[in-house]
Amino acid sequence: MAKLTLKIILFVVLLYIPLYIVQKIVDEGMHKYRKGEYAVWNDIYSGNINADLIILGNSRAFVNISPLVLDTALKQSAYDLGVDGGDFNLAYTRFKVYLSKNKMPKTVILSVSTSDLERGIGIFNNQQFMPYLNDTIIRKGTAGYQNSFTLADYYVPAMKYRSDPISYSVGFNLYFGKEVPNDDVRVRGYQARERVWDDSFENFKKLKKTYTIKADTNLVKEFHELIKTCKANNVKLYFVYSPEYVKVQPYFVNRATIFSYYQDAAKQYGIPFLDYSNDPISHDTTYFYNSEHLNKNGAETFTKKLAQDIKALKI
Repeated sequence: MAKLTLKIILFVVLLYIPLYIVQKIVDEGMHKYRKGEYAVWNDIYSGNINADLIILGNSRAFVNISPLVLDTALKQSAYDLGVDGGDFNLAYTRFKVYLSKNKMPKTVILSVSTSDLERGIGIFNNQQFMPYLNDTIIRKGTAGYQNSFTLADYYVPAMKYRSDPISYSVGFNLYFGKEVPNDDVRVRGYQARERVWDDSFENFKKLKKTYTIKADTNLVKEFHELIKTCKANNVKLYFVYSPEYVKVQPYFVNRATIFSYYQDAAKQYGIPFLDYSNDPISHDTTYFYNSEHLNKNGAETFTKKLAQDIKALKI
């Protein structure tokens, strides 16, 4: 028994404590990282956003809708919480973390997309969650995917970074005050992309595939939970379907069915649904860099139009 106790003590002293210190350093360093999704998470956890207007959704939110334009046009401080590659569950998870650290906004713009209510197979860029796995909201929100985190990630020091070893270098450098490269800058969560129409849609057409979106019951439930949270707190909520290139739409064979979820909820709860999928912008590739994402000019042109339409509603 004494020998076993000694071995446990040696394990703790020689392995667990050093690894715990390593994880602590990396975590604190990553909490200073200003690249892409990390910048947004770190702004959220700082508790200093407290915006009047919040934009929710996936990459079509943080690329297509400019909080800078809305800030000026609507006279409300705005921040974009769009999650790159995220389904509705991950967008809602981010919003719940936001509310745990920041005040309730006055207005929420929910950027909806054809694929939002379909459960993702895996978490895109799941390393973005690693520095925050102590948060039970993050743990719950990232569960149930193919690349979800394990008990070892939660409880074995430094284990969570094993699939993203670059985080060790970045975390250590930032912790000790050294600069690291950043090629993914966000401004209030928004990323203006100075790009022109590429060949991705032409390559997509060559695949000759169509897609049927399967709405997930749990994601639909969360969708209604978000609505009820906003209603209970007198938050003005808008559904916005930002422009998408019209020629991509026929490839989603049950697009009308997915739209009905948004239309029915808008009618049930009295929520404005601003649909720009057939707007003149959606017919002009000069505003896009691919079929789903606007370039900088497209995003700013669209957001000005969106602000005008919101003001015209006089809600």
